[in-house]
Amino acid sequence: MVEPLGSPVGLDLALKLAHPHTERLVAFLVDEFAPRRIALGPGVLAASILTRSDLGVDIDASLNLLAGRLALKGVVHPFAAKPAIDAQVYFDHPDVVSLIRLGALEFKPSRRDFGAVSLASTITGSLDLLTLTGISISAGPTTLSGAGRIELGGQRPKISLKLAADALEVDPWLAAKIVKAKGVGIAVPVRSSGREWSRERIDLGVLRTIDTELELVAKNLTYSSYIINDFALAADLVGGKLTLQRFGGGIFGGKIAAAGRLVAVDTPAMEISLKVEQADIRQAAQAAASADRVRGVFDYEAALSTRGFSEFEMVSSLQGTGKVTVRDGVVEGIDLEAVSEQLKKLDGALDFLVLAQKAMNGGSSPIDRLSGTYTITDGILRSDDIILRSRTASGKARAVINLPSQEVDVQSRFWLSEHLNSPPIGVRHVGPLTNPRMVLDIEKLQAYVLQRVVQRGILRQFGGAKIPDAERTVPVETNKLPALDKIKPREALQSILKGLMK
Repeated sequence: MVEPLGSPVGLDLALKLAHPHTERLVAFLVDEFAPRRIALGPGVLAASILTRSDLGVDIDASLNLLAGRLALKGVVHPFAAKPAIDAQVYFDHPDVVSLIRLGALEFKPSRRDFGAVSLASTITGSLDLLTLTGISISAGPTTLSGAGRIELGGQRPKISLKLAADALEVDPWLAAKIVKAKGVGIAVPVRSSGREWSRERIDLGVLRTIDTELELVAKNLTYSSYIINDFALAADLVGGKLTLQRFGGGIFGGKIAAAGRLVAVDTPAMEISLKVEQADIRQAAQAAASADRVRGVFDYEAALSTRGFSEFEMVSSLQGTGKVTVRDGVVEGIDLEAVSEQLKKLDGALDFLVLAQKAMNGGSSPIDRLSGTYTITDGILRSDDIILRSRTASGKARAVINLPSQEVDVQSRFWLSEHLNSPPIGVRHVGPLTNPRMVLDIEKLQAYVLQRVVQRGILRQFGGAKIPDAERTVPVETNKLPALDKIKPREALQSILKGLMK
C-alpha cells in the first residue's frame, strides 16, 4: 500500500551543460529550432536549483554564449495558479557592435570601438505581465536607467519602458555615410550635395511584430550639430502604427516641439507637425550645414505629410505648409545702408557703381522683421509672400525649392527707404540648396544714378542753380529722358560723354 508523502519532495541540484556547437544541441532538443545554419559556437549552461517549503524554487543560473553572459538569480513559482518570478537578471557582452550585427549584418556605425554592453534589472510578476524595476543599460557612450513592463497575454508582445539619461549621442550609432550627410534642416528634408536620396526599399515589417510604449528623457540629445537640451520623448507603437506623442526640448537658444505618426501598413505613410520658438536662426543654419546668411531670432511652424517605400519616394511625395518669422536680425552679404548713403552723395556715377557693387557682395544689413509662408506639393516648395522690413529698406521675395533634385531659386527685390523714387535692387540666389550662388540685378538702379548725375551736372554747368538736398529727389523731365526700364548703364554713359563733347 502506497501512502502519501508527509511533505513535498525537496530538490537540491547543481548542473553544468556544455557543448562545442550549441546550435546542434539546441536543434536536437527543440525540433522547431529553425536557424540551424547559425553558428552559435561553444556554450556553457550552469545552474543550481533548490526547492523551498512554499513550493517555490531558488534558481541561480548563467549562460555563456557568443562571448556574452546571461545570468538569472531569484525565486520561481512554477506550481502556482499563475506561474510567477521574482529575480534579478543581468547580461553583458564585450563588444556591443558585434552583438548587434548578429541580427543586423549590415550594421556599420561610424564609430567601431564602442566597447562593452551591459543590462541589469529586477523582474517580477507572472508570465502574462512582468514588471521591470531598477533597469540599468550601458552600451558604448550611452547609459540609461528606468523601469518598464512586458505583457505577453495579448495579440502581440508589448514592451513598455520609462528611461532617463544624462546625455544621448545619436551619431556614433549611425552609418558613416549618414553622419556625413550633415544637412537635415529644421524646415524640410535636406540632403547634402554629395549624397543622392536613397531609392532602396525601406523595410518596416518589424513594426508590425511587437507593440511598445516609450518615455525617454535626457539632459541633452546630440545629433550631428543639433543639440536638444532637456530632451523629452513619448511614443507608442500599436499594430504597425507608430505615434510620436511628444518630442521636444531646448534648441538654438529657443524651444522645439514635434508630434507625428508613421503607419507601416500597406504603403508606409508619415505625418509630422513641428514648431520652433525663440531660436537663433544662425545657429540653425550652421547646424544644417547651409549658408548662414541671416542672423536673428526666429519662429517656425510646419505641418508635413508623405508616403512611399524609399527615401526618394517620400521626398518626392512630400506635401505640407509652413511659416517662418525672423526678427531683430541681420542679413549677411549685402550692405543696403552703404548703398543708400552713397546714393545720397552722387558725387560720381563711377564711384557709386564701384561702391554699390562692393556693398552688394559683402557687409550686412540689419532687419526688423523677415516673414513668409510656403506650401509643398510633390516635393516642390513654393513661397510667394516673403517680406523684409528694416529702417534702411523693405523687400519682397519669391522662392522655389525642388527637394528631390536639391535645387533652389530665390528672387528678392529691395526698395531703399530714403529713396522712394529709386528702382529696386534685385538679388537672386540660385543653384544647390547648400551652396547657392548670388546674382545681383542693379541695372535699373545704375541707370537711375546716371540720370541723377546728368541732371546735377547740367545744373552745375548751366545757370549755377543750387543743388537740391540729397534727401530729396531731383525732378525728372520725363519727356526728355527715356523710361528707367529701358535705360542700360553703358548706353546712358555713352550719351553723357557725347553730350559733354558737343
